[in-house]
Amino acid sequence: MRFGVLLWRLVVLLWTIFTVVFLAVISVQILREPGFPLGITFVQTRGLAGLWITIPSFLLGVVGLLLLLVRRPIGAKWLLVYSSFWAASTFYGAIEKLRTVIHQPLAVCLTGMCATLPVTLAILLAFLLCVVWYGRQAFPKLA
Repeated sequence: MRFGVLLWRLVVLLWTIFTVVFLAVISVQILREPGFPLGITFVQTRGLAGLWITIPSFLLGVVGLLLLLVRRPIGAKWLLVYSSFWAASTFYGAIEKLRTVIHQPLAVCLTGMCATLPVTLAILLAFLLCVVWYGRQAFPKLA
């Protein structure tokens, strides 16, 4: 296998593991602090209602990673769904931030929010990379 393919696989797997662990940490934080404000892209909620997003996403990611680890093709499909969901939600968040920066550039940048747009775009790019990778693994005949 080529070095580029191995590097791509490593980056995708590390990103997926990082985001799954991040969702677990957020879930624990929500359980510890019932008034926890969850503000991930389009998901804007407070308290235990945030668990309706974090726990299923966490479970989907963990099961997908475990299935991928034991070389089951369905694992790539589960992770494709996981990555697609978060790519779509991050895309929505990026559009909202971009719209705010365009309409009120000075006010938004003075509050420091315009710095979050490049971060959101980087997160979106990482999830899109995962979508492409898991899509190619899930449907090799189409790749």
